[in-house]
Amino acid sequence: MTDTPRHGFLHRVGEVVGFTKYAALRFYYDDCTQAAASLTYTVLLALVPLTAIIVAIFTAFPAFQELQDTARQLIIDNFVPEVGETVAEHLEGFAINASGLTALGVIGLLVTSILMLATIESSFNAIWHVKESRSWLIRLLTFWAVLTLTPLLFGASISIGSALLDRAAILGGGTWIIDAVRVLLPIVIQVVGFGLLYWIIPNRSVKWSDAAIGGLVAGVLFEFSKWGFSLYLQAFPVYQTLYGALATVPIFLVWLYLAWSIALFGAVIAAALPDWRSGKVIGTSLHNMASGPRLTIAAGILAALSGSSRLGETMSRDELQRRVPVGVSAVDEMLDQLRQARFVNRTDDDRWVLTRDLHTASLADLISALGIGLSGPVGRIPRIGGGWQDVLGELTAKSEAARTQALSISLATLFAERGRDNVTPLQLGD
Repeated sequence: MTDTPRHGFLHRVGEVVGFTKYAALRFYYDDCTQAAASLTYTVLLALVPLTAIIVAIFTAFPAFQELQDTARQLIIDNFVPEVGETVAEHLEGFAINASGLTALGVIGLLVTSILMLATIESSFNAIWHVKESRSWLIRLLTFWAVLTLTPLLFGASISIGSALLDRAAILGGGTWIIDAVRVLLPIVIQVVGFGLLYWIIPNRSVKWSDAAIGGLVAGVLFEFSKWGFSLYLQAFPVYQTLYGALATVPIFLVWLYLAWSIALFGAVIAAALPDWRSGKVIGTSLHNMASGPRLTIAAGILAALSGSSRLGETMSRDELQRRVPVGVSAVDEMLDQLRQARFVNRTDDDRWVLTRDLHTASLADLISALGIGLSGPVGRIPRIGGGWQDVLGELTAKSEAARTQALSISLATLFAERGRDNVTPLQLGD
């Protein structure tokens, strides 16, 4: 019996609701609220250096100089609700003052901007559960590309939007076309900007489709938040009443925090999609899993690497995740645990390889390396009375000896006897 269209629609709605709940929980458990506060403070310090760099880049390209006023008005109208004009005036004044700095001062501005991007990278890596950062050389090149290309892409998008408006006016298009371009252009810039951040910044290979979905979610939420925040300030002028002329400062801080919370939620969406697609969303931490699935995941990774090593090849993280489809987080954390146990290691080109002879490593060795079972012998504790302690120690020692004997099969023999390793993806039971 096939599902009716109504049932199919309800199923998809249920999937969306379930994924949204999972993403919200992951947002909470990854401490994204605290990360948003940290980024708010960091960006506040880096706004002046960033403004100075953007102005310098616009000035260096004569084609974009005539767009400066357009860009300024676009930012005021669409990216900083209610207090955009005041903030822009202060930032422009600071940027003008920064133009008179010495070489050391300019270096200081660049360092501040790079530290801001490093903070963003750390926050994104935490969301993607990445424990290793890129080398500083790669990071500096990436940050420099972001700092220089972002203003150029922003200017290019404004130029294209202006060209579309001029073209519509020449062709005699209705005012609805012009209004649509003016409304959609900021949204498109937001979606593309967020998507590029999610695709470039994390030290992880992110599918462009996942980054695009995260960017779309963040861009739409950002647009709604601007509208809602403006209505809130108009309906409840609490900050203006309390702070008077200084109300711009707390309003801008609250807005920055809200904006970064939305940006991080979009990152959570992009990072959680691979886990959700795997059909085995097993939590945000490998250590919260039962020992049985953990052992199965570890054995699946070793089996896949064993097959590739026989061919003299290494495996990328994406290949391992396809072979062991239990979610990105679980595979990444297990790879880290296996590397600490010296079963695997990562090459310089970000691929994985076996570092231990599976003919001499037994299943008991793997279980011990994962910390499954008793962690140490059961011995007598003097302050706990009772002769039962000696009996407990003897029984557990016999149990561990019997288990070690039963699991003494080498991993190479285990994988060879199954005869199907590296053929079909690993599947865990529910």
